[in-house]
Amino acid sequence: MEEVNPKLIYDLLEKDFLPIICPIGFDEDFLSYNINADDAACAIATAVQAEKLAFLTDVEGVYKNFEDKDSLISEMDVTEAQEFVDSGMLGGGMLPKLQNCINAIESGVSRVHILDGRIPHCLLLEIFTDKGIGTAIYNSKEDERYYHG
Repeated sequence: MEEVNPKLIYDLLEKDFLPIICPIGFDEDFLSYNINADDAACAIATAVQAEKLAFLTDVEGVYKNFEDKDSLISEMDVTEAQEFVDSGMLGGGMLPKLQNCINAIESGVSRVHILDGRIPHCLLLEIFTDKGIGTAIYNSKEDERYYHG
């Protein structure tokens, strides 16, 4: 993927439309390609200079130990996230998802959330409750979570 042109997104938002984006790209010959949705979301968030990015998935967030559901990490800074990626402890789809979180933050997104999309109102619960329900990744310790619990 070379670039995201956010002009159409801005035009739709300006006209009070909420764009639903299918991650399909095309090459110089206009052949279409399916793009990984997490990669596309990261690139779009960067292109529109988003403050926050949320990834909805089928797990509660990032775990220290996936087998221990009590080991959910509610927040981490980008350095801790990179150390976690480098440790080799992540498996499945969480490795590229966490790497996309890191990439988004390094590209200017302030905070990225990984949430269990199976939970009704998960985005509202993450943002508007004291503890949140997923994993929030932020740039540095100075940007620590606005809630403490």
